[in-house]
Amino acid sequence: MGDIMKGVGYLISAVAFLTLLNLTGCATVKNLPASYIDADKTISVEIAKIPEEPKMRDSGQGGLIGVMVNASRDSNMDNVMDGLESDTVQELLLQRIEEKLETGFIVDDEGQDLLLEVNVQNWGWFCPSTAFGIRTGAYQLEINANVAIFENTPEKKKLAYTRIISQSPLGDDPTIKSCQDAMMLTIEKFSEDVSTFVFKEKS
Repeated sequence: MGDIMKGVGYLISAVAFLTLLNLTGCATVKNLPASYIDADKTISVEIAKIPEEPKMRDSGQGGLIGVMVNASRDSNMDNVMDGLESDTVQELLLQRIEEKLETGFIVDDEGQDLLLEVNVQNWGWFCPSTAFGIRTGAYQLEINANVAIFENTPEKKKLAYTRIISQSPLGDDPTIKSCQDAMMLTIEKFSEDVSTFVFKEKS
């Protein structure tokens, strides 16, 4: 019964994720205009949302069979990643993003110019798989998030937005140590991807 409920929960998560992709469009990007990129401007960073628990994501082609197959993989992920807490991931993400943005802005929690907001949709394992749930490659650890930049005013005008999915390899049989190492690498990659997005239009 436990595996069945796990599978049902995984199916709900998968459907919700695919629905979100259809609504937002995974390739939708609006870059920050160059006129806003100024070393004298302030920017504050906020991790507005992050799930408390990691989730397994597959290629999205497995249907019900794939969901049931991945239920056992999801359980294994929970065991191996038990020591990784969302609060820690959130704190490290915030720290590294702020450090990257210091190259082109004054990073200030009380700044009045810009606000960069990160909404983490998922963090955990990605499993490339076929329509029957057969794994076709090594596991990846990923952080999947919507990132937006606003004018830091009560009106909160949206200036730029994108979806960022950063991944690091875990191999075929992830361990606690490999997950910890991959998480640090993925946080670094994600912060670099955020920086690339922010400064894309810099002249």
